[in-house]
Amino acid sequence: HLLSGEGAVLHAMTVALVLLASGEALSGAGLLETLAGETRTREFASRLKAAAAMVGRSRGDATVIETLGNNSSALGSVVTATWCFAEHSDSYTDTVCRAMSLGGSVSSIAAMAGAASGAFLGVDAIPARWRDAVPPGEIGVVEMVELARGLFDVVAGPGEATADYDRAW
Repeated sequence: HLLSGEGAVLHAMTVALVLLASGEALSGAGLLETLAGETRTREFASRLKAAAAMVGRSRGDATVIETLGNNSSALGSVVTATWCFAEHSDSYTDTVCRAMSLGGSVSSIAAMAGAASGAFLGVDAIPARWRDAVPPGEIGVVEMVELARGLFDVVAGPGEATADYDRAW
């Protein structure tokens, strides 16, 4: 489905853009506007513009849910997750907790919001008690970093990890 594919592309773009901006000032509204300009669908463009207008303005859960959504569809979760990050880009905990507060497809929205926040702030921004709570046998932080480096090597070429990439992890 077109919207599912577009949602995946927008989330990947979000993570890439915030990783590139890591260590710099970030405009949450600017991030959302950039994504709105890049999307190929009017549905996502409309929601991304609405989300950009909401950054920095106190919004209750009901307003966020009504405007952006909180369901498992790409349209009902990707923009919401990106807004949670844009609204709390200086705190991994606040980003993920805001996503969780919205209910609905909590695991999807919180995971996407956390991915953006982790890419921007680095792994040390994730509370140690959260990192340490991964059950034995599950993919933990070390394994996730190895997977991310492997993916980076596929994209950039073996051994091309930059100082910025290493700093982010």
